Amino acid sequence: MTLIRQTVRIKSGWVSKVVATNPPKYVNHEEWTWRAALSSDEPFFVVSLFCYDHVIALGKSWYYKDARPNMSITLYFTPHNWNTSKSVHVSFSSRTLTVEDERLKLNPREKVIIHVSDDEPLFMGTLIHVATINTTRQAVAKILLISQRDAQATHGRWRLKDMLTGDLSLYGDFLRQGKPSGIIKGQG
Repeated sequence: MTLIRQTVRIKSGWVSKVVATNPPKYVNHEEWTWRAALSSDEPFFVVSLFCYDHVIALGKSWYYKDARPNMSITLYFTPHNWNTSKSVHVSFSSRTLTVEDERLKLNPREKVIIHVSDDEPLFMGTLIHVATINTTRQAVAKILLISQRDAQATHGRWRLKDMLTGDLSLYGDFLRQGKPSGIIKGQG
């Protein structure tokens, strides 16, 4: 049996904020985040996959009641120390990768390729390549949107219905277990 392929609309973009660091001087600099609002006509779950160094870090919400028709995803680019380091913490769905890259720290828009567009709908039940972070340690952010109708509640937590996991090969075991996060090594 296949997963439900319901349309999901996306509205996304880069957001900047001015941050002051290095007290007592308080030098201002700009930090960037990429955000996407996802909406559909029915409740769904977002499963995030952050792929780097031959590892896939997976994350999802715990509870069946967490399914919503409106969700969001965010890629954060946070400098470790603006004044003394080239290190940047790249975060996607509570998973963080630290890289040494001055250009990524200054303006991630130059080093990140966004693969989704507000002009094209996404679909539940498909693996969606969201972004590629081109740096010393290449990373890829992906999502899998799961309709609440494809999930079942077990002790309040959600997991994919057993009859559907065959469609997802590598990710099926993780989604069948109902755990909120996990690591798959040797992939990515």
